Amino acid sequence: MENPEKIYDGVRDILKNRRAPDVGEEYIDDLCDAVIVVMHSWNDFFSVLQQKVPTEEEKTKVQAIAEKAVRKHQALVKNMTPKVHLAEAHAVDQYLRVRPGLVRLLIEHWVERNHQEGYKIEQQFKHVPHLQSRANYTAGKMHQANNPAIQQKILEVHEASKRGKYKKRSAEESISPIRVQRQRIQQVTPPSAQSNIRVPLLMICNTPLTSHGRTYILARWG
Repeated sequence: MENPEKIYDGVRDILKNRRAPDVGEEYIDDLCDAVIVVMHSWNDFFSVLQQKVPTEEEKTKVQAIAEKAVRKHQALVKNMTPKVHLAEAHAVDQYLRVRPGLVRLLIEHWVERNHQEGYKIEQQFKHVPHLQSRANYTAGKMHQANNPAIQQKILEVHEASKRGKYKKRSAEESISPIRVQRQRIQQVTPPSAQSNIRVPLLMICNTPLTSHGRTYILARWG
């Protein structure tokens, strides 16, 4: 953000008009001034990363610029988000290693993906009527998505509930016992009598017995 003053001067007036009785105007002024300083620091950092052909001076100063932006950000909001960690620990190293100008394309891709994922999370709770509850649910979902400990626990649960490697069964194994028994009955029973035969659930004897010209199979019906 090149000119945060234009935005936060308007924000300053809105906050003063809607401030609580116990919030002074000096506090609002100090807060908006601090946010403007942080925005300028981040603008300096990303301006260097966006250079198509960075100079040697910019390569030398980029680490100090990143540390300044991270330091002011943490002093204001008192936390370390994934974006801030990326700027502090990884962005400068990648900026100096990859081909000049490539980092700016990676940043655009990463920001676009971040917006898409944020939009998907917001859509999950868009029907929650209470605004504060909706904001709490959305923030909790984003925290879960960005917390390595939570993601590791989710991965462990998924791994524990897996069925294991799928083993394709042969044609013989795929045939159910009831189907096999039906085929056996059809082989030993005249076609005219097959329609009245029920297949038993539990077979006691698989060997057909013949008596007085008729074939029987001992079984218990379930």
